Amino acid sequence: CGAAWQYLGVQHKLDTWQRAQATIIGFEKEEGVRSKNGRPRTVSYPLFRFLAADGQSHTVRGNVGSGSPAFKLGEKVEALYPPDAPEEAQLNSLMDLYFLCFILAGLGGAAAVGGGMLWVKLKQQTCSHGS
Repeated sequence: CGAAWQYLGVQHKLDTWQRAQATIIGFEKEEGVRSKNGRPRTVSYPLFRFLAADGQSHTVRGNVGSGSPAFKLGEKVEALYPPDAPEEAQLNSLMDLYFLCFILAGLGGAAAVGGGMLWVKLKQQTCSHGS
């Protein structure tokens, strides 16, 4: 349900938000979750700049970071932004738009499988006690 709701929100953005060409101008680094060997992991978030329809320049940090940057410095990308709030822009990329959908779908799938396995186990126990 959560993944479907998120997906509908993404579709609304694609239908109603403005599009603009943007340029990757840098990366903002953040210390992330510690890796298996205990060392801190650095996560890079892309910084992109674009001109909104009103001619104003905006610099925004991408929503999804990674250990190795997914974009190159100077790369041309497409930004999506709400006409009344360009500072809330997002990159028009699979991960930026659908990352939360993937997470919610994975959690929902895991819960469904776990619930199904529990149901089968309880059903087996009930049947074996009934004979």
